[in-house]
Amino acid sequence: MFGFIKNRLLFKLILLFILIVFTPICVVTYFVYDLVVENYNETVATSLKAGENYVTTIFDRNLDLISANRIKIRDDFEYRSKLRSLINGEVDIRELYTYMKMNYGFDFVSISQIGTGPDMFYSETVKKTDGLDLGNETSQPEINYTENNFVALLKISENINGNPVFVTVGKIIDGNNFIEFSKILNFDFTLFEKHDGKTLNRFSTIFDEYGFILAPGSILLDHPGGEERLMIEGKISSRNRKILVFKLDNFRNNYSGAVSIVENQNYIRTAKKHFTILMLTFIGLTLVLGLFIRNKIVNPISELLEGIGNVSQQIDSGQPIEALPITGNDEIGRLADEYNRMSSSLGRSFARIKYLQNYLLNIFESMPSAMIAVDNNGKITQWNRSAEKYKDPDSVLKKGEEIWKAISKLGVYKDELLRVINERGHIEMYREPFRNGEKVNLNIHLFPLIANGVKGSVIRIDDITELKKKEEQLRQAQKMETIGTLAGGIAHDFNNILSGIVGVVSILKYKLDKNLEITKEQLTEYLDIMEQSGRRAGDIVQRLLTLSRKQNTTMEKVDVSEVLIHIIKICSNTFDKSIKIEGVNLDTVSSIYADFTQLEQVILNLAINASHAMTIMRPADQQPGGVLTIEVSDYVSDSELAGYTSPDNVNEYLKISVKDTGVGMDRVIISQIFEPFFSTKDKSMGTGLGLTIVYNIIQQFGGFIDVDSTPGKGTEFKMYLPKYKKEAETDRRRDSVQVKKSSGTILVVDDEPVLRELARSMLMQAGYEVILADDGDTGITAYKEREYEIDLVLLDMMMPNKNGRETFDELKKINKDVKVIMTSGFTKDKRVEDVLKAGVSDFIQKPYTIFALSEKVHKVLFDENNDK
Repeated sequence: MFGFIKNRLLFKLILLFILIVFTPICVVTYFVYDLVVENYNETVATSLKAGENYVTTIFDRNLDLISANRIKIRDDFEYRSKLRSLINGEVDIRELYTYMKMNYGFDFVSISQIGTGPDMFYSETVKKTDGLDLGNETSQPEINYTENNFVALLKISENINGNPVFVTVGKIIDGNNFIEFSKILNFDFTLFEKHDGKTLNRFSTIFDEYGFILAPGSILLDHPGGEERLMIEGKISSRNRKILVFKLDNFRNNYSGAVSIVENQNYIRTAKKHFTILMLTFIGLTLVLGLFIRNKIVNPISELLEGIGNVSQQIDSGQPIEALPITGNDEIGRLADEYNRMSSSLGRSFARIKYLQNYLLNIFESMPSAMIAVDNNGKITQWNRSAEKYKDPDSVLKKGEEIWKAISKLGVYKDELLRVINERGHIEMYREPFRNGEKVNLNIHLFPLIANGVKGSVIRIDDITELKKKEEQLRQAQKMETIGTLAGGIAHDFNNILSGIVGVVSILKYKLDKNLEITKEQLTEYLDIMEQSGRRAGDIVQRLLTLSRKQNTTMEKVDVSEVLIHIIKICSNTFDKSIKIEGVNLDTVSSIYADFTQLEQVILNLAINASHAMTIMRPADQQPGGVLTIEVSDYVSDSELAGYTSPDNVNEYLKISVKDTGVGMDRVIISQIFEPFFSTKDKSMGTGLGLTIVYNIIQQFGGFIDVDSTPGKGTEFKMYLPKYKKEAETDRRRDSVQVKKSSGTILVVDDEPVLRELARSMLMQAGYEVILADDGDTGITAYKEREYEIDLVLLDMMMPNKNGRETFDELKKINKDVKVIMTSGFTKDKRVEDVLKAGVSDFIQKPYTIFALSEKVHKVLFDENNDK
């Protein structure tokens, strides 16, 4: 076994050396060699291009000189004068040559007279021979090769004495100059001419192996032509050359130019030899290193691995770890010593880890929160005991089961869960309703989890049902505290109302006892007083019921001025008379999106605190009283909102201010006023929850609250609330001022005799027949006996023995289409909503008038579009 490990380890180490060291060196060597060759070729190509540029520059420069002089000669009067004198025999051709040489730099002058005189030629640079070709077929400047020289020619046509004369001038480009410059610039130039289908050299700076210039026609160029420039390789004079062939413009004949460089084969061979030696050296070093690795590394490590293998078995079996034998003081020996220390520490760590695993598992299982881990497909990977209570009755939590199959109620959060897994976000859902045998409220948290490379999510479920109930109880207790504070003022208000009713009744009884006449006007006046007093009492009861009832938050459009006017009325009737109450800008038409009752609670809490600050909290030596100001501001500036809203907030806000001139507060108290159970009053005067609830309600409405206070001068609470965006006309329903009459039979079920008789009297005035029942059982019996006569039932909500809901359920069993109007002294709360959903036709609140009752009955009986 370990022999195999030893051989495999040696192989891996050698292979590792080859991959890490040898292979990169070979690759680098190859690329360096390739780079050397490529660099050599680029240098040759650059030299050839420079040679081409040098040759073409020489020719182009001479042509440019000839072309420039051609223009000047056209306007040269002295030139024409000397030419005319020469033709007339007055001067020698040498005089014309001297003038052209000095002024234009020409190397020769040749004159041809067709049929009128002899041809003439003069030059101090080149001799006139039979082979010297200075002819020019056109008047354009051109270059010709003749007599081992390159000649830049210009043919000028003149008319002397009526006879045509052709003057040929030009520059001589000595071919020997090319030979000299080729030696200096390290390239050779060759002029090729295409003749009879062959491309042969006419001129060359290349020497043969004997040291002579190659004769014309000795080099045959295998070049098809048609290309402007072509790079080829060839052997000239027994030597390999790189040749750049290019086209020569402005030559008389079909010439091509070529520059060539002898290839440096020794340079290439030397580079290849050096690189080969380097590769063989590395191969030898690899073999030597392999032997060294085998003897100094592989064998000691194999022996160490044998000992480690035993240690691994001991760890796996839970046995004590035995120390490895240390055989030397080298690196392997020190490694064995360090391993012994590490294994000892590792054994202790394993025990600690196992303890912590069990400890964390106990914490996980003991958590009251349900914890469920799922993978990226929503399949369960782990859960605790608390999660069991949320599973479906007929399912079992098990690994690999999809969470929405084990707990079907979580299926509605499937999309959110997958989004958390994929986007690694965090989603929190508060107060989610959940029913699994009983209705509870849950906080559900979804957050990502990445463990062991597997993506997933963790679901945490907290049952907050009891917490929600406690919050509702605290809020209701604070409402009751507010009502208790107002109780004295409410009693005073009710006594005033009752005084009006009792006083009118006493006057009527007195006049009846004395047989005094009561006029219609007096009777109407007395009845109006009683009706107004009754309405006022009903309004107070209605507001108290609205303030004190338990209900869910109902967000709706709320008219701010309506709330504040009502609060000011309550405060005016209940607060100490030493307090002056002022309302500012209460005619505003602005509305907010809020809960009507909770907004009343907020303003009333602040008003009560303000009244206390101006009365019972003043020192004994100060006079109680002050000014309470409740103000609405429709416009709030951006600077005032700067510290509370973000720049991208587009909401418009209104401000409600509750200001007093009471004792005020210092900074320390202001920093604590919104904390639960903090109060500056005596413990018997409050719970310390008022401002905490105010703060939470304002936050719930999307607003914010601020406070300014100065000790001894007063306090101002400022609430900033978003305006309602969909402004609409307020639909205020008013009772009809007419009695809607009709016919039919109505069963009135009410346990209060006065109200029962009053309802009968009102309905009979409206034209109906009335059957009376004093409780639910009697009403059910009467309906059974006269089911087909009774068109509608007026049913009281709160009755002994069998209440209105229970009575209605029994009536539904008798006749599923029974028409019922429910009535109650309580406001239209959740109980009323429930019976309306159960099938009750409509609801009317006590106290009601004959006008309201007759309209409601007519609507239920005859309005097919009745909206419950």
